Amino acid sequence: MIPPEWLLADLVRIAERYKMQSVTKKKYLKHGKYAIRQYHNRFGGWDNALSEAGLLTWHKLLAVRKDRRAVGARLRYKVLEKDNFKCVKCGASPATDAGVVLHIDHIVPFSKGGETVCENLQTLCSKCNFGKGVE
Repeated sequence: MIPPEWLLADLVRIAERYKMQSVTKKKYLKHGKYAIRQYHNRFGGWDNALSEAGLLTWHKLLAVRKDRRAVGARLRYKVLEKDNFKCVKCGASPATDAGVVLHIDHIVPFSKGGETVCENLQTLCSKCNFGKGVE
C-alpha cells in the first residue's frame, strides 16, 4: 500500500513542475507515478486528493480565477510604463512607428496558472505576440 504522503507529494511535484495551481487527471496519467485509483481509494476521489495536497479543485479554481485574466486600464499603464512603452522583444514603439500596436501579455500563461500581476506581464508588439505561437 502506497503511503498517502507519497501520493500527495507526487501531485504537488507535477503541479510545481508545470507551474499549475491544480493537476488534471489527464496530466497526471501522463506524468504521474501512481494509478489514479490509488487516489480514489485513499482519499475518496480526485478532488479530495487535490484538496489534501493543498491544490485547488477545478470548482474552486474556476471560482477563484473567473475574471482575473483581464488586464485593467491601471495595470496596463503600469506594465507599459515598466517596459518604457516598447515591445520587450524587438523594441518597437508607437512613438517611432505609427503602425505599431502594443499588447499586454502574460509571461507565465494564464492557462498554466500565471497571475495577472505586473511582475508576470510584459509589453509585446502585435507581431511578437502573435508570433509566439509559431516558435
